[in-house]
Amino acid sequence: MKLTIPRLQQFYDQLKRSMEDCTLIIAGGAVRDALNDREVKDLDVYIQCSLDWDKDPSDVAEEVESVIFTWDKQFFSKGKCLSEETVDNGSYKGISIQTVWHWDHACGDLPLDLIFVNRDPSTVVKQEFDFGICQAWVGHYGLKTHPAYWTDSLNRTITYLRPTASASLRVKSQEHAGRILTKYPGWKCRGITPINPT
Repeated sequence: MKLTIPRLQQFYDQLKRSMEDCTLIIAGGAVRDALNDREVKDLDVYIQCSLDWDKDPSDVAEEVESVIFTWDKQFFSKGKCLSEETVDNGSYKGISIQTVWHWDHACGDLPLDLIFVNRDPSTVVKQEFDFGICQAWVGHYGLKTHPAYWTDSLNRTITYLRPTASASLRVKSQEHAGRILTKYPGWKCRGITPINPT
């Protein structure tokens, strides 16, 4: 499905009404692809709530589940929460993601991931997203972009921004680059060798 930035803003506004006490943005592939007139396959919503991630993991899980249950009834009535994925921070060193919840259909029948982070979501995009072309997001103040986004967009490049990342994260980025290139044929990777998706 092709989406525009105004449509993503509408999704953001709907989500924010259901999650007034949280800081959230829509980021990742949906914003990148909407800006570049490509098909959007899902929505990634990065969200920060007042949860103490240093508490016992089972206590945090209960808090998240209670919040999710409220949102599920308020907003995601068309969709079904398929799964919750706990992120192993050992393999994501330096990454702020705490847990991810998946819906099959929520926003205009698109799959949706609620990605809980432990700090401001726009900071996560600017400091932790691996490619310049991905550093764009939609939030309270509309569309925001990092200069690295425009450098890549204008030059038709996919520039790797994390040369000091661990070997395991670098492989994830190589796979990510391969997926982006399937949507952006003719663009060039910089700083990393993509792995073609199988």
